[in-house]
Amino acid sequence: MRVPDPGISVDKRAEIQHRMEGNAVLDVEHFPEISYRPTAITKTWDAHWEVHGDLNLHERSQPVVVVVSLAGGTIGVPHLSSRATSASVPYVLGWNR
Repeated sequence: MRVPDPGISVDKRAEIQHRMEGNAVLDVEHFPEISYRPTAITKTWDAHWEVHGDLNLHERSQPVVVVVSLAGGTIGVPHLSSRATSASVPYVLGWNR
């Protein structure tokens, strides 16, 4: 995972990246793998879906719902916006692709 935010300085991005990879957050030295296995997809309304699945983080599996929406783009190259939440994961994962 990388911190791609072009709205912050290179130094601040590096600081965030270092903290995210460190033992306070992802602890990549001890837990180098993260996986998400979708189990169901439900269309909630036009161009919006909920993807239910299991997030494996720190060798523990937790149910997570990823809300995905089509946010424009061009033919054949959609722009997807998504946000993942879980009652048992103490943070929210968000990304745009």
